[in-house]
Amino acid sequence: MKKQIVGLVVLMALGIAASAQDIIYLTNGNQFENLSLVEIDSKKIYFLDKRGDSEIKRPFKRSGVAMIFRKDGRYLLMSELEDKAELAQKQLEEYLSSPPRSVGYDVIIAKAKPVKIVVGTISYESEDVINYENEDGNAASINKKEVLAVFYKDGNHQIVKDPDEVAEALLKARKEIAAIETKIAKPIQEIAATPTPEPIPEPEPAKPAVEEPATPTTATPSEPVAATPVTKPSKNKGRPAKNARAMPTLNENEYQGYRQKGIDKVKEFEAYLNVIANKTTDPDEKDKAIEQAAKLFIPGSTIEVTSLNKPGTSKYEIKDYLTRLKLLPYASAKLEWVNVGYVKELKQEADGNYYGTITGEQTFVGLDNSGQPLYSDITKKNVKVRLNSYQKQIEGAETLQWELLLGSIGIEVGK
Repeated sequence: MKKQIVGLVVLMALGIAASAQDIIYLTNGNQFENLSLVEIDSKKIYFLDKRGDSEIKRPFKRSGVAMIFRKDGRYLLMSELEDKAELAQKQLEEYLSSPPRSVGYDVIIAKAKPVKIVVGTISYESEDVINYENEDGNAASINKKEVLAVFYKDGNHQIVKDPDEVAEALLKARKEIAAIETKIAKPIQEIAATPTPEPIPEPEPAKPAVEEPATPTTATPSEPVAATPVTKPSKNKGRPAKNARAMPTLNENEYQGYRQKGIDKVKEFEAYLNVIANKTTDPDEKDKAIEQAAKLFIPGSTIEVTSLNKPGTSKYEIKDYLTRLKLLPYASAKLEWVNVGYVKELKQEADGNYYGTITGEQTFVGLDNSGQPLYSDITKKNVKVRLNSYQKQIEGAETLQWELLLGSIGIEVGK
């Protein structure tokens, strides 16, 4: 009888999840998108992975998963799941059938003891800071280093720190978050399933006076908080402040060229990895490769590492990681990146720089002296990219130049 009940719940979950998408965050920092959670047992969770016209049911060990987010804002923490399959399946059913997240403000989860919950409307966001207006309409700011995660009012989310750290904080603050979001929930008339009207085009900006610079006719951006940029990126609907210095921008050909350069740098990094991991490479050549590979990255960038023999993750600066790679206990190793492309396109932010994220699948194979594989794995990696402008003196004249560098990435070292 129990098996029949479990089977029925699985079928219900399949039906509910068929049109939904989940994002799975692993404890090692990796994440997988566009999967559909359909089943949980005592040791594993199962997702449907759509490949063209076919669907593949993929298992993940529960112990390796930190949390699961639905794209409409709902989330499920693995630490909340019951050990018994029947009870876990019931939790799955509740997760799948719960309503989408719908609140009137952005919610920022920050580091503190206890966890700090910040409610407001985000007006500007970069890699370093989040500016927002609180519920009283006053401007405020929070350093991104203090932020664990952000729940946006449109249902989207951003995981800033390691998934296991975020999952632990969300577990501790689950009731508080629920109470806050109940308080700031959108009125029923706002979330009713009615057709969305066509947006009304914004009026053309008023023509400037003869001696006055042009001023946008739409609302002006919020006043910046201390030590934060005074302009907003276009994605936040901000307009440059009056008399703000114009930022250099890329034309379409330049944009496409630098976009490709980001992908090329990832492949260049792959080439250096293979030089460093190859035991037959001259030690001096390996050291040169380490120096050259480090120059591809923004200073201070890190690589997240997981080990088969040690739970959790560790972070190393680029050069430290590359030195560890040189000392791996294999006769040789091969690393290859495939399906490399942008998961987040380059976009210009308020500081004038362009930021994006490149994703790819890394294959690692450790070989013995006879060339036979001792260990192999395939992991999905995300690489941050920054494109910044600077002035360079060429023949006595200031010339605008652009520099593209890679940022922090997560790489798993098999041992």
